[in-house]
Formats: sequence, structure tokens, C-alpha cells
Amino acid sequence: MAHKIGARLLAELGRLEPVMEVWLPGPEVHGERELARFRLRRVKHRTALKTRIHACSPRTACPARQAISSVSAAKMWTFSSRAAR
Repeated sequence: MAHKIGARLLAELGRLEPVMEVWLPGPEVHGERELARFRLRRVKHRTALKTRIHACSPRTACPARQAISSVSAAKMWTFSSRAAR
């Protein structure tokens, strides 16, 4: 049903006025979007690491070795991300 309505609407708009051309982003916009996607993935990963670190509290049954490796991974990622700026 929605496709028929959309098709009719597009046909009517095509008769009334010329259909505007489609805008495609240039390479600079594409690069900015890719950078934003990359940053979003990094932020999600950092959040996951922080969650794992905070979950390893003295009250939980988390082995100390795992807590240390999580902290080390978080620190390594933080330092490497700061160096990349």
C-alpha cells in the first residue's frame, strides 16, 4: 500500500515540476563520515573496557590477573589514541 502511495506521489511531483537531482557527498564529506565512524567504534570499545575494569571490584569473583590485563589494555589503548591525535 505504501509503495503505491509513494509511486503516485513521485509521479505527481514529476509532472508538476522537474525532479531535483540527487546530491552525492564528495570525497571530503566521505572522509569526515569515515572518521566519525572510526571514532564511534573506538569510543564503544573504550566504554566496554571501562565496564570490564569497573566490574572487577573486590566484591566480585574476578581474578586479579584478568583485571590487570584489562587495565593494561585500556591504558595501552588510551596512550595510543592520544598519540594518534
